[in-house]
Amino acid sequence: MDISFYLKKRNCRIAVPHGAQRKIAERFGVSKQLVSYALRQVRNSKRAREIRKAAMEEFGGREEKLKN
Repeated sequence: MDISFYLKKRNCRIAVPHGAQRKIAERFGVSKQLVSYALRQVRNSKRAREIRKAAMEEFGGREEKLKN
C-alpha cells in the first residue's frame, strides 16, 4: 500500500499517538527527525514510504489535514 501520492494530493500528514515516533525510529534505526519528516511528507525516499506504511498499519497512524 503506497499512500505517498494519496497523502500529498490531499495535503495531509500522518499523526501517530504520543511516543510512537520514538518507537518507529528505533524500529527502523533512524532518527526521530527523519520519522517526523517522513510523516509530514518532507521526505519521500523508500525508507520514508516504509515508515509511513508502518505508522498507518502498525502504530495507529491517522491522516490529518494540513492547515493552509
